[in-house]
Amino acid sequence: MSRAAISCIVPFFIVRNVPVALEFYRDRLGFEVTFQGPSDDDIFFGIVERGGAARH
Repeated sequence: MSRAAISCIVPFFIVRNVPVALEFYRDRLGFEVTFQGPSDDDIFFGIVERGGAARH
């Protein structure tokens, strides 16, 4: 039996404060914030990426 290749795994973390978590990943770990929302005044989901790594 052959197995499908896994090309990417994206962890999904539940955090208390999404804007603060996004700042940490951007400012301390060098990730790029590629999504935050759904709106600027109600940010409860975010995506950060760096190289081949992403976090939701």
